[in-house]
Amino acid sequence: MITGRVVNFTIPIPLNFLFDKGTKAFVRPTFTWPRIFETASVLRLINDDYIYQWPVSFKSAFIFKHKEDHDGLDKVNIILDEPMPIPEEVAAFDLSKFEDRFRVVALGDSITQCSRWERAQRWTGILEAKLGSTCIVINAGIGGTSSSLGLLRWERDVAPIRPHSAVINFLLNDSHIRHYECRSSYCVQCTRDRMDSNLRIMVERSRAMGAVPIFWTPPPVPDFPEGFKSPTHFAIQKELLEHYLLCVERLAEDLKVPLANFWRTFPDMVKEYPGPYFDRPDGYHSNALSQPIIAEGITKLVKPILEAWLSARQSKV
Repeated sequence: MITGRVVNFTIPIPLNFLFDKGTKAFVRPTFTWPRIFETASVLRLINDDYIYQWPVSFKSAFIFKHKEDHDGLDKVNIILDEPMPIPEEVAAFDLSKFEDRFRVVALGDSITQCSRWERAQRWTGILEAKLGSTCIVINAGIGGTSSSLGLLRWERDVAPIRPHSAVINFLLNDSHIRHYECRSSYCVQCTRDRMDSNLRIMVERSRAMGAVPIFWTPPPVPDFPEGFKSPTHFAIQKELLEHYLLCVERLAEDLKVPLANFWRTFPDMVKEYPGPYFDRPDGYHSNALSQPIIAEGITKLVKPILEAWLSARQSKV
């Protein structure tokens, strides 16, 4: 039985959210950034010694923040961070209409979502066109989210699609890029070990459902320091991001996950970099001109998986 100082939970707004009465007591969390992930409709808040868990609906994501009352009593507020809407293409997807198609799901942040452009202009839409009529690509990106929230969304946004391949990227947000001006959804940020764990679980879940996982990284952040508070902030963030990138590269190698590593390769794939592929001062979201290049690189990794699927299907006829 868990023992320690009891933490009182308050719900400042009405939610269909039940406390797990099976857990008898709680202790004060000892970490600054909560670690959150889900398994089988259970939300778990974890520190080094304890697991706090609640049943939860995946219509929204929740952020837990700790504070100490003026009278010294520990309290944890359950705060509805921001509505975590179902990605448009996920919401519109009907498996019964695409059971005979090769299904790819793209899970990530704004670099995946590409909300500024129409579907046909996004790398996911271009990827679908390149793979042909036997394939459908579902964009499950949500801007401003880390791999922790990606893992939280897995059962809601990925599993129902029953993908044959899952294309995953959360590098920029996991590495806290521009953390000082992020909105509240960035409360679920990742240490490198947490990102490592999140991605490992995503790989395991992909393979358990028969899907081939693929990692990809965005084109490198160009030297646009005016997008940061100062050149020092910029230098620190670039160095921090490099460490996270190394973690993704190591993980891809260890788990034998295909990696489209545009962070390393994109500058050599174009005549001029950043050139026309970024619009200053935004050095994070490469523009529409980069989308066909990204799609081409990911196509090279997905196409062999598609061909193997087509061959297996043909052999059954």
